[in-house]
Amino acid sequence: MDPHDTLAQRRLDGLRSRRNYPDADRSMGFVKKMFQRSIADPHRRLGRAAAAWEAAVPEALRPQTRLVSLQRGVLRVEVDSSATLYELDAVLRAGLERSMQAAKVGVRRVRLAVGQSGGG
Repeated sequence: MDPHDTLAQRRLDGLRSRRNYPDADRSMGFVKKMFQRSIADPHRRLGRAAAAWEAAVPEALRPQTRLVSLQRGVLRVEVDSSATLYELDAVLRAGLERSMQAAKVGVRRVRLAVGQSGGG
């Protein structure tokens, strides 16, 4: 066997390994990561914020509120009427927002809005 043939073969094998792209992953493995990132993690964060919300908001106002989302530290809350919005805003100013921040659930700010679908 010629030593040049083995050297040439090794060079060709090296070129093939660097120039050939691996086959694309055609499995559904990416769905698990996407689900975790877009659904499970936000749901978990909102769940912790919901527990703090239930503990901090007066019982009479809770049925008229619905937690919508928690993104970038802003907890979006829908209320069923402008009267509830007014009452809850007064509670927020009296220290509810500070207590939510102190609960260490990732809430920096609470944003209220009158929503289409009433309480939760």
